[in-house]
Amino acid sequence: MPLTGLTGVASSGSDTSRAGSRGSAGRSHYDIATSWATAHGAAGVGSIAGLSATMLVVATLVMAVGAAIQAAVGLGLALFVVPLLALIDTRLVPGPMLLASIALAVMMAYRDRAAIDCRKLGLSLIGLCVGTAIGA
Repeated sequence: MPLTGLTGVASSGSDTSRAGSRGSAGRSHYDIATSWATAHGAAGVGSIAGLSATMLVVATLVMAVGAAIQAAVGLGLALFVVPLLALIDTRLVPGPMLLASIALAVMMAYRDRAAIDCRKLGLSLIGLCVGTAIGA
């Protein structure tokens, strides 16, 4: 019994090229896959996750300015960046913004590691674990 592929062509295991695998409607497997990708919002050439190169550059510049404000003043990444990223594209908030803020916090902690009071940090982490357990 022959197997049918995506295009409804009976295939008996023979290897056919992209141009030679036409179905009854005259469409190749490649045409159907391209149509499916277009219909389901797949990213095009020159884009990442459906965001254009221009949008990615603007989002990167916004993040860089927000990170500079955060590193200089200690406040500003979320206040400055989140509304602007949401205006660019809502998919940039909260995931990418949180990842960037965690990376920035780790780098700032490493830079200022001599000023960290390990005893107070340990007590605050114990309080964090107890509070998380109670709240969960």
